[in-house]
Amino acid sequence: MSDTWDPNEGIVEPRIQAVRKYVNDSAYPLMEEFLQTSDLVQATTFAELNAEITQRLEDCTGHGAGANFALAHRLSMGLVRIKELTKIDAQVPEVLGTMSDTVLNRAKYRLYLDEVEAGISLIDGAIKAHGLMIAKCEFDLKKALQQSMTLELPKNLREAALKEGKPLAFTAPSRKVRQIEEFGRKELEGCSFAPMIKITLSKMVQDKVVTEVPDGSPLKNVQKNVHLSISVVQGNVDMTVSIVHDGQTNTLKRFTIPELVVKELRRADKDKRIKLPMDTESPLLVCSSMNLSTLVSNILTGRKNQRGEV
Repeated sequence: MSDTWDPNEGIVEPRIQAVRKYVNDSAYPLMEEFLQTSDLVQATTFAELNAEITQRLEDCTGHGAGANFALAHRLSMGLVRIKELTKIDAQVPEVLGTMSDTVLNRAKYRLYLDEVEAGISLIDGAIKAHGLMIAKCEFDLKKALQQSMTLELPKNLREAALKEGKPLAFTAPSRKVRQIEEFGRKELEGCSFAPMIKITLSKMVQDKVVTEVPDGSPLKNVQKNVHLSISVVQGNVDMTVSIVHDGQTNTLKRFTIPELVVKELRRADKDKRIKLPMDTESPLLVCSSMNLSTLVSNILTGRKNQRGEV
């Protein structure tokens, strides 16, 4: 690289001279493809190869109707590749070395693909085995759930205990379950055993979970008659606000606190407030974020304290 001199401007811009030109490696695979589809050649240099391929091209096109045009096209394309390599002063050992490396790399990759193909059957077998294990676990879990709802022991155990005159621990609890629960704690379609509580608005105000009932809220003048049902379902907190009057319960509003907001409540300080419902400009309640988070935690764990009774 040298600089261009201008008598008025001085050195104005660098001038670049190429020492040697290189071509994209794409010429090598094309040349390899040409040699693979051609008959064995005798040439040892690109000049000899050019002459040999030119002669073959003349031979296959000089027979009139018997000319092999497909071969002629392939030889013509090969001559183009040979001339390109000649122009860039490519050396035969260099080209053959590159082709050899490419062939070896392809062979290694083919071995890798063979190993992957063999491993696919093992993966399929592992997937099926895992699916069977999951199905068995689900079956066992469902049976355990059904058993926990009734605490009913198998008939052969009851008969053996009766025969030996030894009482079993689950006998009395199972009898109590049948007496207390009308439906025997049977699994109901569409129902889930989500942890929940029912609490009055007055209790939530007393426990400082609710810090304010806004003036525009329809609950402002009926706080003693307001009941809230709070349940935790898959991380979300569902709330139902009802008004009880003369023994009748009327649902006023249902809303949900998303799981992400519930997680933020756990990190809130004591002065942080949350308006409920969140999707309206006229909230029914204003709650302490920290105390509401404590109440939700108590619902999940079944604990009782000043933030609400479960």
